[in-house]
Amino acid sequence: MLLILRLFTVYSFVNRASTKSPTRLTAAVVTIEVVGKAGGGESSLWASGINEYSKRLKPHLTLSHNFHKTDEAQLKKFNDLLGKRHGLIVLDPLGLKVTSEEFATQMYSKLESGGNRLSFIIGGASGLPVSLQPHNLPKNDYTACLSLSDLTFTHSFVRLLLTEQIYRSTQIKAATGYHK
Repeated sequence: MLLILRLFTVYSFVNRASTKSPTRLTAAVVTIEVVGKAGGGESSLWASGINEYSKRLKPHLTLSHNFHKTDEAQLKKFNDLLGKRHGLIVLDPLGLKVTSEEFATQMYSKLESGGNRLSFIIGGASGLPVSLQPHNLPKNDYTACLSLSDLTFTHSFVRLLLTEQIYRSTQIKAATGYHK
C-alpha cells in the first residue's frame, strides 16, 4: 500500500480524458523562475535549507531554479511557458491569500492542467513586470496568482519558504504527519 501511495505521489496520470491514446505516467517537474543571480547575496543558512527541502522532494518531483538577469528575460520565459500551456503560479503580495492546504490544492491543480509541469514566478527587486501583475494575468486553467505573505522578504528567503511549501504540499497530498 505504501508503495502504491508513493508511486501516486511521484507520478500522475496524463491524458486521462483522451480515449484515443493510452494513459501514460509522467514525473512531475516544478521550476522556480526568479529574477536575480544564483547565490547572489544568499545566506548559507537559506542555501542549506533550500538544498535540504530539494533533497526531500526528489522522491516526489523534480525541482529546479532558473535565474533570469532581467524582468524582460523572465517575461519572455513566462510567455514561452504560457504558449506551451505549462502550469504557472505567479507570486505577488496582491495575489490570493491561501492556507498550506489551499496552496497544495492550487499546486496540484496547476500541475495537472500543465501536464505535470509547473513554474512559480518570483519578480525582481522592483516586483513583477506590469504584464505579470495579478490584474493583467490571463484567466485560464493553468495560471494563478498567489501571495505568500503581505510582508517583504529577500529573494533567497522566498525561495526557501516556497521550497518548503512545495515539500509541505507533497506531504499534505500523501497524508503524512509532516503537516499538522
